[in-house]
Amino acid sequence: MNNKRNIYLMYVIIFLQGLVFYAPVATLYRQDRGLSISEIFLIESVSWILMIILEVPWGWFSDRFGYKKNIDMC
Repeated sequence: MNNKRNIYLMYVIIFLQGLVFYAPVATLYRQDRGLSISEIFLIESVSWILMIILEVPWGWFSDRFGYKKNIDMC
């Protein structure tokens, strides 16, 4: 029974992951705090580039030393 619950939970997570709620709200919040659209774009660009560059090394680290250590470090 627990296995079926996990599968349904994963379906819900996958569905919600496709919906984009964060970006519009974060943009409004950041503009309210005094950032311009170009500054928000720069922050998001740097974040995405770092995520793409560091994805492989963090995956290697997780495979080598364990996922729990990786999560603890993050």
